[in-house]
Amino acid sequence: MGLFRPVISSVTVEEIQGAPQNVMAFFKKVEATAEIITLSEDVVELSNVYLKEGKFSPQLRVDTLHIAVATVNHVELIASWNFKHIVNLDRIRIYNAVNLKMGYPVVEIRKPEEIIHEIKNSIQWRFQRKRREALSRRICKMTPSQMVMLFNGKIKVNRSLRQTNHGPPHKFHGTR
Repeated sequence: MGLFRPVISSVTVEEIQGAPQNVMAFFKKVEATAEIITLSEDVVELSNVYLKEGKFSPQLRVDTLHIAVATVNHVELIASWNFKHIVNLDRIRIYNAVNLKMGYPVVEIRKPEEIIHEIKNSIQWRFQRKRREALSRRICKMTPSQMVMLFNGKIKVNRSLRQTNHGPPHKFHGTR
């Protein structure tokens, strides 16, 4: 991937289940060299603050978890094709205002094409809205501990990371 070290969260691992074959193939390629990050109660708490401060619908829970897991784990850049709820200037301002208020750094949020040059226009992580909404409904009444167990239960955390002689690469987190 070059200048960036990919980071995949347990939220992304859960959300990608059932994606089209070309998306899964690309995901597996990225996952092979990615650092895997997991949810924690701090992540769920930050997600709750995003929902409250942004006056967002509970159906945006998964989207706010993507931002929160990256923020809490000090990921500098998030790549997403979700232009409505994540790569959206008004929402980015809300996320970063909350981050600063809560003592976290701001996070850059970009289209994947801006940072991953191998992506072809034909490969898109367009997920069905119903899948995202169903997952948000499923977790909306869960406690933080239940969310952590759900999202962290399906991943393998012990991954060896490729190191380069050019210093540590920047971390980025990809979402749909």
